[in-house]
Amino acid sequence: MLLLLFCSVLFWVACSDDGKDYKFFKLEDREDWKSKTSFQLTDDFIFRATEVPTLFYILKSNKDLSGKQIDSIQNSHAGERIVEFEVEAVEKDDILEEKYTGVNYQKSVSYFSFMIKNDFKVVVGKDTIPCSNVVFERSYKLAPYQKLMLYFSGISPKEEMQLIYDDHLFKQGVFKFKMKERPIKL
Repeated sequence: MLLLLFCSVLFWVACSDDGKDYKFFKLEDREDWKSKTSFQLTDDFIFRATEVPTLFYILKSNKDLSGKQIDSIQNSHAGERIVEFEVEAVEKDDILEEKYTGVNYQKSVSYFSFMIKNDFKVVVGKDTIPCSNVVFERSYKLAPYQKLMLYFSGISPKEEMQLIYDDHLFKQGVFKFKMKERPIKL
């Protein structure tokens, strides 16, 4: 029995995929990127932060522009960084339910839509930069997680940053996500 358990654990470790720590961003026929995902776990939640390649976001939003126009847009957004932030309940429930937030569902949605921006900042070197904008991508209870797109300005694309999330909605405390590895174009 002990041998069976040992073999099962060994098989699970050997077959585990290192790719789970990465998120892949793909455009139809143009380009693909790989970004490192940073995780924080609590008893009830999984928090994930992944830096989105700025060029991916620009290309996705401007499919019909020429290369020169894309370069111009990219240069005008050179100091901006985008982070995809996901919150998932370990039980795969809707995290905006009152049992997780302590407030009714509509207030949770409203907080995620408008107030959560104040809970995020990044540290770059000795500078602390507040989140400039948040887009809440509602899942309408179709996905077991909620996703936010966080926007930060005034950061050199080459600088390492650390995302700080001071959780007020779920009352889980302060989380730090080291965004060490920049997105890689494949």
